[in-house]
Amino acid sequence: MPSSRTAPVIIFALTAIVGAALAFFLQPRKHPAPPPATVRFAVASLIDSAPVFVAQQKGLFRSEGVAVKIIPYTSGKECLDALLRGEADLATGADLPLAILAMRKEKISVIASLSSNTRENSIVARIDRGIARPEDLRGKRIGVTLGTSAEFMLDEFLLLHGIPHTAVTMVNLPPNAMVEALAGGAVDAVATWTPHTENLQERLAGNSVYFDAGETYRMYWGVAASAGPAAATSTALKGVLRALVRANDTIGKHPAEAQQIVAGNVGLSPAKLRQLWSNYDFDLTLDQAFALTLEREARWIITHNKLSNAEVPDLADILYADPLSGVRPEAVTLIR
Repeated sequence: MPSSRTAPVIIFALTAIVGAALAFFLQPRKHPAPPPATVRFAVASLIDSAPVFVAQQKGLFRSEGVAVKIIPYTSGKECLDALLRGEADLATGADLPLAILAMRKEKISVIASLSSNTRENSIVARIDRGIARPEDLRGKRIGVTLGTSAEFMLDEFLLLHGIPHTAVTMVNLPPNAMVEALAGGAVDAVATWTPHTENLQERLAGNSVYFDAGETYRMYWGVAASAGPAAATSTALKGVLRALVRANDTIGKHPAEAQQIVAGNVGLSPAKLRQLWSNYDFDLTLDQAFALTLEREARWIITHNKLSNAEVPDLADILYADPLSGVRPEAVTLIR
């Protein structure tokens, strides 16, 4: 039995131990940070997608709390098809496929434009098939990926030079078949995009002529999200947009570094990429010019009977500005 002298010491010690234990169990717990949300991003391996490649390479997505898995495709149409199949959460795509999806009332949200340009799509033709001027395309076989911005550009180009689209034979080809089709003589010309056009000019050496639509058509390279507006306001999505804004800042301030990153993703040498770089305007926006292009393409789709029972869509059903407005409000200039 403890003496009267030691009892207070034991009681004090027990009180201290119990108090420390209570303090440990009652203090706020620091839980581990949750892992970054993973976003599956279907991205066409084209210069238009440069901000995505820069953001991924420099770790900008992760620093915004998002883990992005890039799924590469050869065209924006393929990316958007993956989005519709549920194989991606985000997808890059040109304006014409987006207009077609709007007219089909697909449940996607176009949340931004990554870039725009007037020379992404162009025409390469064989000189030995009697083609030296745009007018020489009349009566020729032209390879093109139907349902893409290249088809729209080709039709605008033919119209500009007085050639109805019925005066040529359009041969539907996948993008990666363009080089062999023209080089092998299966078609007389192709309407396609970078890097296929550059590869063809090199392959055909002095036997090719190049045409583009110039300022008659500015192509917008969009970003579409799956599902509806509820998904488009997610924290992960805003993190992706913040990373893309930062990537565009890198492109503007450090173009040589950006070109080095992008060259490895699009199948072009850094030297060739530098020659083409000035054709592209990299700016994350959702503006009225983009909306007007979609409307113009919708009318073209109706005129050419691309969809049955089609009508010009209400673009409010597909253009969703809230996510970008929350990240970069000055970039949204849509007229309501």
